[in-house]
Amino acid sequence: MSVPARQALREVMADRGSRVVSCAVTYQGAVTVHRGYARVTVRGDGLAEYTDPRPGDAFKLHLPAHAGDAVPVPAYNERGRLVWPVHLTDRPTARCFTVQSFDHARRELSFDALLHPGGATSRWLRGAEAGDILSLTGMRVEFVDAATATEHLLIGDDSSLPAIASIIAAIPERKAVTVLVLSSFSEDEFPALDGASVWRSRSTAQLLEHLDALGPLDSGTQVWIGAEASVVREVRRVLLNDGGIDRDALHASAYWKRGLDWEQTFDESLDRYLAGSAAGLDVGDPGVLQNLAFD
Repeated sequence: MSVPARQALREVMADRGSRVVSCAVTYQGAVTVHRGYARVTVRGDGLAEYTDPRPGDAFKLHLPAHAGDAVPVPAYNERGRLVWPVHLTDRPTARCFTVQSFDHARRELSFDALLHPGGATSRWLRGAEAGDILSLTGMRVEFVDAATATEHLLIGDDSSLPAIASIIAAIPERKAVTVLVLSSFSEDEFPALDGASVWRSRSTAQLLEHLDALGPLDSGTQVWIGAEASVVREVRRVLLNDGGIDRDALHASAYWKRGLDWEQTFDESLDRYLAGSAAGLDVGDPGVLQNLAFD
């Protein structure tokens, strides 16, 4: 019998959909935790609404167009588009991150940010000062450990390593975890992923070779994929067509798309969602959303 990861994820998505966290947060600071990553901490009273943290939880952080600008909490129109106050002449930048830790009593959240030279997050952090006001919207559920899963296969790239680390930390020790990562880091630079068997790849072709080398996957395997859109599409195709994995046991997300910034990638995703909804598809089903994105 297939692992019912799709149904488990759907149930949490439905619950989360009625409890969106949208609030102001104050930047507390950032420290380097590994080459290429900064651990950032924000705090805000509105985070009291975040009552059910899960591994891999994702959120949007709205960054200022200019260092030191306060970023208000945005509204959303009936089509899910961001609406900013008319007095903002320069629109804030949205970026998506994964919760690394959350202290509910302190209303304090930390996340690890991958720092691209010249990227929006790197530019923001260079000018950020403690006390700067930002806004946050979340939480998008990315992972639910299905009770019947006996082992996990996590596939990603540098952008999803924070999510992968969060997921590994939450999986019970009795369940084996295998990680395939397409990474630009050298062996000495690669972050430790304790509790998992890790296969590093330098190219998509090598990643697929490693996937093939795993051999037939056990029927109790739950699969999670998070990477650049074209890599996700190819890996997902191989797993579904050749790997014997049932769609119900697999969850896939495009963490970024080559040639597009995050806002453009999000707009594409929202357009697919709205088109699917208009066509009468069940867009509350994560499997349907994956079909729209990758099939």
